[in-house]
Amino acid sequence: MASFDFNLSRMGFGDAFKSLGMNRPVLELNIAPEIRHSAIVVNNPTPDVGSDGGHFGLPWPNLIDAGFPHQSGLGAIGLGARLIDEEKDDFDFSDPEISMRLKFETLGGVATINAFYGYQDLPVLKMRGGTVHIGSGVNDASSSLANIPVDHDTLMAALWAPNLAAPGQPAAIGAPSGYLPFLRGAAGKGPQTVSPLFALTAGSGAECLDPINGLGTEFCSVTVDLALDYTYRQKVLGFSFARDLSDKVSLGPKGTAPTIRLEMSHEFDKPFNRSVVQNPFDPSQLEMGAIASLVSPSSAIVERDVTQVMIGFDYPFWIPGWESQSKSIFTSVQFFNLHTDNADHLMYQAPYGYSEVESNQKYLTFLWDMKLDNERITLEGLFIRNINGNGTAYRQRVDFNYFGRNLRPRIEIQSFSGKSETAPIGYFDDKDFI
Repeated sequence: MASFDFNLSRMGFGDAFKSLGMNRPVLELNIAPEIRHSAIVVNNPTPDVGSDGGHFGLPWPNLIDAGFPHQSGLGAIGLGARLIDEEKDDFDFSDPEISMRLKFETLGGVATINAFYGYQDLPVLKMRGGTVHIGSGVNDASSSLANIPVDHDTLMAALWAPNLAAPGQPAAIGAPSGYLPFLRGAAGKGPQTVSPLFALTAGSGAECLDPINGLGTEFCSVTVDLALDYTYRQKVLGFSFARDLSDKVSLGPKGTAPTIRLEMSHEFDKPFNRSVVQNPFDPSQLEMGAIASLVSPSSAIVERDVTQVMIGFDYPFWIPGWESQSKSIFTSVQFFNLHTDNADHLMYQAPYGYSEVESNQKYLTFLWDMKLDNERITLEGLFIRNINGNGTAYRQRVDFNYFGRNLRPRIEIQSFSGKSETAPIGYFDDKDFI
């Protein structure tokens, strides 16, 4: 990464900025050809895949065909997923991430104007092709009799087509259909059709099992290739302001004052997966939930502007009556509001189809940090409340600094409480640990 600082006052621009109420301006520019992003790690039940998310992985998405009355309400039995990262090269000198910050003093505090032009930290989901496993009902390629790759268009028909025997015609009793119409027929939500996997293998001598119609002999399954696309640009403008209020307020036994912090950012064209899409073979019919990702990317993904506002207060807290307290307890409380334009039916994070974006998503956080025994013990607590989603998280750390620089033991506890698939805290509801 290359970083540049420009003292604009020394460069002769100080008076121009001062006339705008901006004192001691400094411009910082960073150019980073090294591209990094967070990783989505999902607990993966596929037997021959060793990428189980473990205790710290995300839960397996709720792949149920549910939402509208015509949907089956059944789980996607025999339907698995293979997640594929689509990302930029680790180093991209031709198209790097660029950030800028103009820092200046104003109104008794310090303010910044910020800009970032980089890449999204979290992905959107795109369906590609897939693989049909003949002889394995649990997506195990190593134990299958045959593994048949299918392209995107073939997979779309195998999932959604109402009538594979007569394209363009509605579903009919006894006719082969896509997987989702087949499920809906089995649930009594439409004509009882024949499994597309049996239709694919009919006459081969190893026909896939269709238990509803009593056809076939071999267990089969389908693995859908889902791309986690990190290549969308992130375009953000922001502003921050921090001011010590000691000239306005004096609190507590030591007469200390809080610091107020204000932040605002606006992200342009942030990509989201839809949680409600048109049926690919019947545009008059809407589909909801995780299956909304199983359509063409052009139908699954939209872009929206997102505005974030934060107000926070930092305060050095001295406990009344504790005469021997040698150092204040640092406390920080923050309130966030994230406003998403036209937020209806957007997934918070695909493939978790039942956690939707709120028009105004609100969070409250509280951090405290306390030093004991001549700063050799540090207690740090972090509380997070998802106001809209009724989710709560708490992290407690205890650090011990008795053994020099090379050994600093830590005890950490994390606790999460939230509704399943309610992002982000509900994803980790069963991940409490010490």
